[in-house]
Amino acid sequence: MPLEMGLYDILGLPGNASHSHIKQAFIKLARESHPDKNPVEKKADCEVRFKRINHAYKVLSDGRKRSLYDKFGEAGLEDSGYCDSDCPSTSSAPFPTRTPATTQSTAGYTEPKQPQKKHLKKGKDVIHELKLSLEEFYAGTARKLVITRKVCCWTCDGAGGSGIKTRCQLCFGQAFFGPGLPCSECRGEGHIFLLKDKCAGCKGKRITFEKKVLDIVVPAGSAKETQLKFNGAADHLPGTNAGDVIVILAEKSHPVFERNGDNISTKIQISLAESLLGFRRKLKTLSGQDVAILMQPGESVQHNGQKVVPNAGMPIPSCPGEFGNLIIDIDVEKVYSSWLRDPQIRKRIRDALPPIEDQAGPEVTHEMVLEDYCEDRHSSRKRRRDDSDHSSGHPNLSNDQCRTQ
Repeated sequence: MPLEMGLYDILGLPGNASHSHIKQAFIKLARESHPDKNPVEKKADCEVRFKRINHAYKVLSDGRKRSLYDKFGEAGLEDSGYCDSDCPSTSSAPFPTRTPATTQSTAGYTEPKQPQKKHLKKGKDVIHELKLSLEEFYAGTARKLVITRKVCCWTCDGAGGSGIKTRCQLCFGQAFFGPGLPCSECRGEGHIFLLKDKCAGCKGKRITFEKKVLDIVVPAGSAKETQLKFNGAADHLPGTNAGDVIVILAEKSHPVFERNGDNISTKIQISLAESLLGFRRKLKTLSGQDVAILMQPGESVQHNGQKVVPNAGMPIPSCPGEFGNLIIDIDVEKVYSSWLRDPQIRKRIRDALPPIEDQAGPEVTHEMVLEDYCEDRHSSRKRRRDDSDHSSGHPNLSNDQCRTQ
């Protein structure tokens, strides 16, 4: 029987009520006591009653909280950090509070409260990487992460059983078979409970497994490698506080955009005419909208130049309503010489552009003709020349070396 019956009385249930009965009672009472479903003059009383009903359901519908309440009452919830400070105490509730006569232990023994969390060592943290697309970082998203974790058995409070432990017959009390190899029977303790004394809930293992659902909310504009911490959501082993689950946000590669802080960038290729006369191109943004990016006539851009669209980048979480920039990297297509060999085309271009000045002057008559550089072709020619010079016994001299002779 539970140590206290206050929360059960709020829902009008016995101490052994099942989870389905608890849920049914909560739904019924919540509808009857909801402030919006009652007259205005009763609203204040209904609000207090509704809070108590909600608090009772939160405790009794959670297996861990209910076990603490059944064994230690409201004081056990407070010591374990589960008490809802916004809810009025059940001691002041307009419900009769029952205390079963069977809670008085024989020989005057009173079961102690659980140790406070601050006195316990913290368990290991669990790190989970969550990969999101750039669109999800832009718009924000919500995910559910289902984890299975180890928790103290709530039937035996992580003891594994009751009574007196005996020496383990598998390791003969040695606990370990070698360095870092604990006994599989006693789990490195050296002593175990007899079969009849083992806990029926955990079979003497002291722990059970439970599934937990974590609601992950990623605000719009969150940075990659952001860490979202869920306190106490990792394994909760006997004698320790539960560790934390840390979710690290990772960014998937994007086929069009690249993110740099609050700015995003993309690369487009344009023709020489577009670089001089302007262009208009369609682009799908991270919001899924098709827009036209426009360089006005009269403006120009060079190869490997950049243009920017202000306030078209990532949302800035610290400044609602503000955005980073969209940076456009420009790649101007190469003009092929076959196209320029046409004298009429060259004349039209020369007439359209400012005059070209011969900066070398007519007095310089020796000319060197430029070629398009090809690393493989020109490097191999250089190697052949070097090899020929070495084979003839006359190593090639650099320009600087030639000047010194």
